[in-house]
Amino acid sequence: MKIFRWIALVLIALLIVGGIGAAAFKVYAQGSTDCDDDISNSAVQGESSITRERAEAIARDQYSGSNARETELERECGILLYSTELDNGVEVEVDANAGTVLLTETENPATDDADDAMEVNGQDPSDVSAPANAAITADEAKKIAEDANPGATALEVDFDREGGRDMWEVELSNTVEIEVDANSGAIIATKQDD
Repeated sequence: MKIFRWIALVLIALLIVGGIGAAAFKVYAQGSTDCDDDISNSAVQGESSITRERAEAIARDQYSGSNARETELERECGILLYSTELDNGVEVEVDANAGTVLLTETENPATDDADDAMEVNGQDPSDVSAPANAAITADEAKKIAEDANPGATALEVDFDREGGRDMWEVELSNTVEIEVDANSGAIIATKQDD
């Protein structure tokens, strides 16, 4: 009888530890700022409790007199949401299950145009600055990425530092992102965006 009690206590302890681990993972995943997946699979779209039209109505209700220009179903940090771009330059994110507004962001075309005009050597100055001793410029990284993907053109080049490594991230017209080492010019990674 003591063996059964001991086994039962061990099983209960394992369940508790597993539950704590699952809760911690959920908090970690929701707190991460670098998790963003577009949803294109219609089977996943069936997971949402509200329709695209309902999400657009919720977004429009936030800004009376506005109309929805584009709505996408996305999964960010494990949360299924509709991202609706309104004609007044506001983007509203609506939880696809609860129907609650998660985030609103205002776009400012004048500021965006000014930012584009301030680009230096293919780099937005609001990005992490490339060190002066980087051997590869943004334009050189763009050429390296385009040469590795014939027919594709660079849409955006950003400098980044990850794990102590300086790199250029080049977004191409064929939905590929190339990471180029800012010191050697070597291609570090090739990522297919959805």
